[in-house]
Amino acid sequence: MADLTPEEQIAENAAAPKTVTVDGFTAEQHPIPDQIAAVKFAATAANARRGRSGIRFIKFIPPGAV
Repeated sequence: MADLTPEEQIAENAAAPKTVTVDGFTAEQHPIPDQIAAVKFAATAANARRGRSGIRFIKFIPPGAV
């Protein structure tokens, strides 16, 4: 099985049936909105682990200032 990105996996799951029954066994996948929320949560958690915020504060000192 090829490694798929989360977006490709969600698209593949959307094309597949939600519930499958074979020989009396039933398998059901998570709803697509829940899968999208899980991908967003994982991306947010990965960004939080980096330890950097999106805003950087610096002190600007113009040239010629004493």
